[in-house]
Formats: sequence, C-alpha cells, structure tokens
Amino acid sequence: MSEQVRDKALDLAITCINAVKNLNNNDILKGFRTRCRRELEGIYYNGLTYELAFILAKSSDKNGSGYGKLNNVLNEKDIGKYLSNIKNKISDEAYEVYGACLLWAMRELGLIDGAKDLMDLLNKLNTLGTEVIVTNKILTFADWLKRLAEAMISEVTQ
Repeated sequence: MSEQVRDKALDLAITCINAVKNLNNNDILKGFRTRCRRELEGIYYNGLTYELAFILAKSSDKNGSGYGKLNNVLNEKDIGKYLSNIKNKISDEAYEVYGACLLWAMRELGLIDGAKDLMDLLNKLNTLGTEVIVTNKILTFADWLKRLAEAMISEVTQ
C-alpha cells in the first residue's frame, strides 16, 4: 500500500480559510481577501521580515498593538480558536487575521522553532540565509491562501 504525499502548505491554507470564514463577518472576509492578494506580493518583493513588520504595524489600532494581538499565535495549535479569541479586536482591513495565519503556518511548517516572541522571530529572520529559506517556504502557503481566498470569499464581497 502506498502512502499519499500531501502538500502541508495547502492543508494549512484550507484550515486558515475555514477559520476565517467561521468568523462570520463580511467586512473581515473582504479585508482578508484583499490582504491575501496584496501581502503575497509584498512578501515576494520586499521579503518576509519586512512584510511581517509591516503587518504588525498595520495591525495596531485603537483595539491594541499588532504585537499584542499577534504575539500569542506563536504558541497556538488551533488557528480557529485563536481567531475567535481575538475576533473583537480585528479591524475590517484584517491585517491581524492575515498575520495570524502567516505566523501560525510558519510555526506549523517548523520554520520558526525556538522563537520566544515576535521580536525574537524577526531577529532570527534577520539573517539572509534564514530569511531566504523561510520566505521560499512561506510563499507556497501564501500563494495557496490567496488562491483559496479568491475562490471561497469572492461571493461574500459582492
């Protein structure tokens, strides 16, 4: 009997899309779809470290800092539970949601082992070799996330 090989990045993207849809908020869904389109390009052109810092900054608003909203995702096994816990702090632009999905996927893919917090993660990514490897792997996830968001969320925004 042969064992099937699964694309872990696709599995994680499906889990994130389902968790986001379960928030049942059309404004957040629309913002998340936009983030999936724009931030993929940002990761590709600017690099993962810069884009993570950008997402953290854009997640900061009257409901709290981006760091405060996203730091705990590094230790969360269930992205749906995490998003439900921060639901009241999510802006319509959904930077927090996209950032949480990225960070969660990085953890699940084993790309950020040993990062104690977001600043430690950014510090670890601040070496060319590490950033290149992690960026290449996370781009696959981000591309799946974009494709699925466009396929699953488009009808909600019209």
